Amino acid sequence: MKRILTLLVVLMACTSLTAGPILKGMLGYGILVSPSLPDISGFTGYEESSGGLSINAQILFGESPLNFGAEVGYLSLYSQKYESPAIPPFIAAYSFESSLSAIPILGIVQYTLGDPKGSLKPFLQGGLGFYMTSATATSLGISASSSELDLGIKLGVGMDYMLSDNLDLDISLNYYNIFVTGGASTLNLEAGVAFQL
Repeated sequence: MKRILTLLVVLMACTSLTAGPILKGMLGYGILVSPSLPDISGFTGYEESSGGLSINAQILFGESPLNFGAEVGYLSLYSQKYESPAIPPFIAAYSFESSLSAIPILGIVQYTLGDPKGSLKPFLQGGLGFYMTSATATSLGISASSSELDLGIKLGVGMDYMLSDNLDLDISLNYYNIFVTGGASTLNLEAGVAFQL
């Protein structure tokens, strides 16, 4: 692992001497691909969100068509909420909430297809790194949470559209897979801007 990190740092240092870094900021929405959540939508008072908001920032070094860099972000994987009405004097109101989110910290590689200087630049992206997953649950006023660090990957395809010499519109479709028991993965559509320094 130390050798891989050293190689990545050396590659980023060498390629950063040839061109300024590219900064990307993206906002998107994802759907949970796995695991499948139990279907209890028939219960009155039940709400579920499989997937959710994603926010990512990237820094890329190197001369196109091949760039190396890093990504950090936030992924909402799912949230559930259930509230049952009270039936006085026999049954008290009951509520339950749970959510799962992840913060990816990835080393990434981007390969631009076609002309890197053109106004339309399709690209492929891959990443490997760690996901800090966080789960929370609240029931009967009692909250519990846990977090762990898991290995995971990212695979993406996208397109940069040139807005000016240093500014591109970035649209991408990304698959995030976290290596946890049972697996957790999302498919996210993201859009943002890429700025070359």
